[in-house]
Amino acid sequence: MRHLRNQCKGTIQPFDRWQDQFARLGLNTKALCLGAGFRKGDIDATSIPYAAFVEILAVAEREHGPAFVVDLVRGQTVGDFDLVGYLFLNATTLKIGLESVRDWLAAIDSRSKFELLLTDSYLTCKFSTPGISTDRNFVAAEIAIAALVSGIRRYIGERDWNPDAIFFEHAPRENVKHLNGILGENIHFNRSFSGIRFPRELLSFSNPKSDKELFDMLTRRCAPDQCYSDDIVSAVARLISEGVKNGRLSAEEIAYELAMSKRTLCRRLKEANSSIREIRQATLIPIAKELLSQNLDLSTIAYRLGYYDCRSFARAFKRSVGLAPADYRKRIANARLIPEPSSAFQQTKPRTMAYGLSPRADSLPGQHSFTRGHPMKSH
Repeated sequence: MRHLRNQCKGTIQPFDRWQDQFARLGLNTKALCLGAGFRKGDIDATSIPYAAFVEILAVAEREHGPAFVVDLVRGQTVGDFDLVGYLFLNATTLKIGLESVRDWLAAIDSRSKFELLLTDSYLTCKFSTPGISTDRNFVAAEIAIAALVSGIRRYIGERDWNPDAIFFEHAPRENVKHLNGILGENIHFNRSFSGIRFPRELLSFSNPKSDKELFDMLTRRCAPDQCYSDDIVSAVARLISEGVKNGRLSAEEIAYELAMSKRTLCRRLKEANSSIREIRQATLIPIAKELLSQNLDLSTIAYRLGYYDCRSFARAFKRSVGLAPADYRKRIANARLIPEPSSAFQQTKPRTMAYGLSPRADSLPGQHSFTRGHPMKSH
């Protein structure tokens, strides 16, 4: 058995996004890794060497058959590409989107390179993996090129679009008919590089569905070497707190904001000995306490905090605080109604002692300040 860490440099990360894609095709990742000759203890690694990855792909194609590349790409979602996918689809023009792929690819694949070569008439996009031979990398190359074409189709909104030419370094294989079905007939093999070519005027195409605000936020907040920051718990807590204002509180929406899949988010939190549920409760309960101190009914509070109904909110609140929301509200009201002592009583006590001061709501155990938000949808 070979050990994954003994392979050459260059990694695929996080590897669980590929496990999700294998599962959609009915393939078991552990069986694939064992079939490629790797140790069982390394199978669940969050990132694996690229050299090991291409061997796992080869096993996956043998198990699934010649339609493997086509079936895999057809089932891919933007989340399968993590940060790179979100940047590409939310770029204001196709040119900026492709440049984002080039500049940020290392965030998920530190081995592969993506180049853009511009002439007076055409743009050529080249995909390569230095240090990995063509006869080992053919499956990965076909997936990369097919995914690129699929991504451009999605960006420009034309399902039947094909580039002027598609090139592969390797020789034609038995899956050529499947590739023709998804990429068209203009495929050329045994070329000096793998890539695609199309007219340069397409670069100015602007996706009307792109989210410039999200694109700018991701480029500001996430550097390629910071995409998987150790401070994941704080990031999730901040997004949950912001979610009270903007109506985004579900795990899927939080994962989207962090440019990762829901599965990756849950795994990262598990590694930090936490979970979405724990962080949500720790973040929302202080906000709930503040809202209970206001003149709001319980259904409104539950709705603002994203609970399904009053009962769900009440259970979560009592589990954390030890009191039902209504009882907690009474406690606050009673604390504020403590009468001021008589002047005679005050005169009999030392002036340094503060008898009779009404406790503030925020002096209760566990109370924190918060930023009031707007109603939000349930999760």
